[in-house]
Amino acid sequence: MTSELAALGERDAPNPSVLVEVVGRSGPPYHCAVLGIGDGQAHLLSETCFTESSNVILIFDRLAIPGEVLYSRSKGSAYRTAVKLGSDRERNRKEPRFPINQVGRITIMNAAGTIRGLCVLTDMSGSGFGLTTLHEADLGCMVYVAGDFGLVVGEVRHCRRGDDRRYRIGVKTTGVYAGSGSPPRPLTLLERVRWKVAESILGRRLPNYR
Repeated sequence: MTSELAALGERDAPNPSVLVEVVGRSGPPYHCAVLGIGDGQAHLLSETCFTESSNVILIFDRLAIPGEVLYSRSKGSAYRTAVKLGSDRERNRKEPRFPINQVGRITIMNAAGTIRGLCVLTDMSGSGFGLTTLHEADLGCMVYVAGDFGLVVGEVRHCRRGDDRRYRIGVKTTGVYAGSGSPPRPLTLLERVRWKVAESILGRRLPNYR
């Protein structure tokens, strides 16, 4: 892997993390590891036991998704927690309507480790979506993409590398969630580099998303 590609993503990282805020509770959010997302649920590993049926907000990067705790069970010294994601209206929506050519922040949960980076959603239908990225994804692995459009989750069905060294990935959609942005924060150097690469992929300048 070239130094350019290495600078664009984080490879072989532990499970991605998410911040969990309990609605009506004061204090900082809890840090949890994401074990998986699918069928309208997020499965987390945390040091905290969450109350069943409590309303929570999961913060992926700068995207906030509402949810409801289904259960929180002891697993060794931690707790395995399942959260039902989104509102009832979103869970009943059969066909998402997102514009194509949208930049997102992708998390690829490969068997060998988690990869994070930028991607571009190129097309979307009611059952799946396509994207391009500099990172390879295992067949059958879970990916989720967060952006101004919300959060979209799915299972990789094919991954092919093009002559431009970008991967074309086809994903079967398993979840679509609307969200609101969290308070702005300064961009890190790595994020600024990723944003410039996204602009070069699209061939145009992008609005500042801070």
